[in-house]
Amino acid sequence: MSYVLFLDDVRDPPSHMAGCYVARSFEQFNAALLKYGCPEFISFDHDLGPVDVNPSGMDCAKLLAEQVLNGNLTLPPNFSFTVHSMNPVGAENIQRFMDNFLKHCNK
Repeated sequence: MSYVLFLDDVRDPPSHMAGCYVARSFEQFNAALLKYGCPEFISFDHDLGPVDVNPSGMDCAKLLAEQVLNGNLTLPPNFSFTVHSMNPVGAENIQRFMDNFLKHCNK
């Protein structure tokens, strides 16, 4: 199934992403992967509630990578992502991680 995933605990997706799957937590992100497979596009937030209590968007990115590398998910050929987090350090970390992951997948 081809779909778009918006990960954010508070914000709603922008109007151009109407109809996308919205995950508000790590658990909802994981549930989307299990039910629908890998999305063709993900928009990542970093902070998913209190950072000392909840998993982050980085944890979601790592879960996605782990599932792909273990053969449980397949990246669509046109897979892409963006990071819309207001946390600049968290956003940079997700961006760097996903860029490196995709370089590894495209070897």
